[in-house]
Amino acid sequence: MAQSDAAKLEDILGRLLTPDNAVIQQATAELKEILKSPTIIGQLASLLTSSQFPQVRQYAAILLRRKISKLWTKLDLDSRSRMKQLLLQALTQESTKIVQHSIAEIISVIAKYDLPEGKWNELMLLISEFTKNSDERLVEIGMHVLKSISSNGGETLKPYFSSLFPLFGACLNNTGNIIISSYALEVLANVMECLDSSNIAAIKQFIPKAMDVIRKLLMTDEIRAQEAMEFFDEMVDYDVNLLNQHLAEIVQFYLQIAQNDQFEDSTRCKALSFISWLTTLKKKSILRLNLVPTTLGVVFPILSSTASSDDTDMDGDESENSVVTNAGQLIDVFALHLPPETFFAYVSPYIEQYFNSQEPLKMKAALVSIAVVAEGCSEHIRFKLLDNMVLCIGKGIESHHEIVQNAALYALGQFAMYLQPDVNKYAPNILPLLFNHLGNLSAKATANKTFAISRAYYALEQFCEHLDSDINPYLQSLLEMLLNTLNNTQISYIKELAISALGATVNAAKDAIRPFFKGIVDILKPYIAIRISESGDCFDLRLQAIDTLGCLIRYSNEEILGSFGEECVQLGLNLINEVDDPDLRRCVYSLLAAISNPTPNIIRKYINTIALRILASIQSREGLLIPTGSGDGPLSGLIDFDDNNSDDDDDDKYCEVSNAFLAEKEDACNSLSEIAKNVGNTFIPYLNESLNEVNKLLTSEWENIRKASITCMATLCRLLYACFIQFKTGHGPVIYQTLESLLNTVIQIIKDDPDRMVVIAAMVAIEEIMRDLQEDFINQCPTLFPKFTEVIASVLNNN
Repeated sequence: MAQSDAAKLEDILGRLLTPDNAVIQQATAELKEILKSPTIIGQLASLLTSSQFPQVRQYAAILLRRKISKLWTKLDLDSRSRMKQLLLQALTQESTKIVQHSIAEIISVIAKYDLPEGKWNELMLLISEFTKNSDERLVEIGMHVLKSISSNGGETLKPYFSSLFPLFGACLNNTGNIIISSYALEVLANVMECLDSSNIAAIKQFIPKAMDVIRKLLMTDEIRAQEAMEFFDEMVDYDVNLLNQHLAEIVQFYLQIAQNDQFEDSTRCKALSFISWLTTLKKKSILRLNLVPTTLGVVFPILSSTASSDDTDMDGDESENSVVTNAGQLIDVFALHLPPETFFAYVSPYIEQYFNSQEPLKMKAALVSIAVVAEGCSEHIRFKLLDNMVLCIGKGIESHHEIVQNAALYALGQFAMYLQPDVNKYAPNILPLLFNHLGNLSAKATANKTFAISRAYYALEQFCEHLDSDINPYLQSLLEMLLNTLNNTQISYIKELAISALGATVNAAKDAIRPFFKGIVDILKPYIAIRISESGDCFDLRLQAIDTLGCLIRYSNEEILGSFGEECVQLGLNLINEVDDPDLRRCVYSLLAAISNPTPNIIRKYINTIALRILASIQSREGLLIPTGSGDGPLSGLIDFDDNNSDDDDDDKYCEVSNAFLAEKEDACNSLSEIAKNVGNTFIPYLNESLNEVNKLLTSEWENIRKASITCMATLCRLLYACFIQFKTGHGPVIYQTLESLLNTVIQIIKDDPDRMVVIAAMVAIEEIMRDLQEDFINQCPTLFPKFTEVIASVLNNN
């Protein structure tokens, strides 16, 4: 390689550091070209040891790592050998820490290929030399290299465990350099999944030392402390029983972290979240070690702290990572996983004491606790505590303190969800309170969205939607209140809340809403028909109006709907053609599915357009991956000019984010299922493609999509079987094979899926298919029945 080539590359990288945009653009263009050179790897490697400028060496290391990731296996043996020698030399002589770390990243990429095959013994010898050196700077470098290697795959280091574990123990005992100790914990976390029986005794001995290291890091570097806490996360994930001997000590340590308001919220949340996770896995031990009262003694003061005054929304995305939210979620976990009688013996005194204190923050804490136990302890509350708890909620709604009111409304919403139908008998007492409260709030409302009015409408929605036919005595007055609100307020977010509550009222009233159909449609039409150019701030209002219109149509009939059904189909399809928005598509799909109930013939007329649009949403990856902006800083856009087909580790720069696109997929599955069920044989031309596409979502990492896809697959398979039985068309063995394949997948989901709602959906799907198949379930799919009985027994035994 000519020296001038390396010098030219150094000049280009140097110009990327200038503040002049024109210079940077020119350098970028030149870099694009030079990265295509067949000698680029050698040029970058040369700069690692020759450049006098640390930032140039850093940029060279970043680019070299990317090239090595793609091309290492394509290099000849001599080039690989020279590269490994050069990297060890660069690591030894480099004095700038950030460059050392980048060199370690390159080494970790090569190590993943060569260490398991014993092709780079020099690296392990150098690490051994560094970590045994009296110079702690070298020890730190050696441990950082091990951390980098293990983060690329812990199995890479498995052949060396026998010599590394004594090293880890020594590093954890290093009281003089906490960085070295933290690196040891991070390496151990990374290799945890690769442990075998010979390492178990050693890893258990590291537990007290790990707590000491984390304790010291919390005083100096919380970010490192959080990374070190991953040691316990990985241990629980590998085998929670490894913690048995130290369980009480670990929980008490994490509670100390959680209650210390001098720590960052993210650190405290991590501690509370860990205890929640541990409870789900070791509930008997948590009870036996008497850790429930200890935990509640920390959680209730957090719930009533001044930090909680603006954070009563235990569901809200904005507060998802708050300490108060995590404290409430821990009580929720206790309620879900501990015996209700036992749990309430501990939690009731706190609820009573805090509610009776008359201090707003403590009353709020008591009401939030009442709210979060509603799901897990519903039966216990239903038979023993419902009167008293509803009385507390009513008093909370009447409180003069907004934070108490909001917490009470949240509790009411939770009771409406989980304590049906028993809570309905309190409607004569609760609904007047709600109406009065909403009237007072609306009278004082301003254009600035407030949490109080959102929470009030949340409670109204939840309570009304779950009343079902019990709403009928209040239907007229409730509709009048909501329609008056829509007619009299000019505030968009209040209109949106009122329309949403109107949808909940429709869902509860069902057929009883029909006399009010025309009046409600007349109210909703203007919000749906907003011109595209005027949508702006009214866009969310339009979406909510479409959702509520779908609810209304679902409970109408062909006579009531008339030609308006086809008008809605055309409007919906025009909207999604004109506006590219996942939320709008989601709402329109749900509207079309609703129309398929009273008037399936209208949907049959447009089935080709509708089915293809919904399938396109199911297939789409749009919005699921976006760049995180992490990784290579200023060079993040300069790395892959020459290899767009790379399958290297670039994926770590992306994350799955957009809830709107996830919701679109979920509703697309639900709508496809409903439409297929209602139009029947008309859907046959789209059945095969639908089965294939929805099947791909059964293993989605998003639980709502898994749940929706299971339900949709069950509907599609039932339609497939019904068509086969009706027409005796198709290949019987193939159809039964398809059904058997789906049911095997669903049974596996019941066994393995961590989300209870997904498991419930899977069991419902099997039940529906079994009802349709009847004796064919056993005769045509004989291997399924034993698997099914086994998995149901497992569910019944809480396994």
